Amino acid sequence: MKTFLFLPLALLAISCSSEVAKPDPRVATIHQQHEQLLTQQKQYVALLPTLTGPEKLSPAHIKDSQQRFADMVQQSQDNLTALDQLDPAKAQEPAQTALVGELAAKEAGILARGTRRLANVHDEHYLP
Repeated sequence: MKTFLFLPLALLAISCSSEVAKPDPRVATIHQQHEQLLTQQKQYVALLPTLTGPEKLSPAHIKDSQQRFADMVQQSQDNLTALDQLDPAKAQEPAQTALVGELAAKEAGILARGTRRLANVHDEHYLP
């Protein structure tokens, strides 16, 4: 009888003492990069209509350029959606760690493209 009572208590103690998986720090980085991309998009959209002289864009070109940046933001949002579907309890599993790494690489690439696009806004008239 003592053994029967001891076993559930031991299992309860073991389950309570198990460590909670630490979240991957790359998840926070991905969220920060998405916020940076949103800030860049606001700056980009604000700069496009202010271009003057030979850099001035037609309304159709402005709309197309804004749509291209919006597509990058949508890709970033898709990364966040995929990230939110992951189970935080399985943060240390190799498959999930690899997936977070893949999403982090994609997000870094998207942010780099957004940074380049914002930096080269004055060359926008050369783009198709």
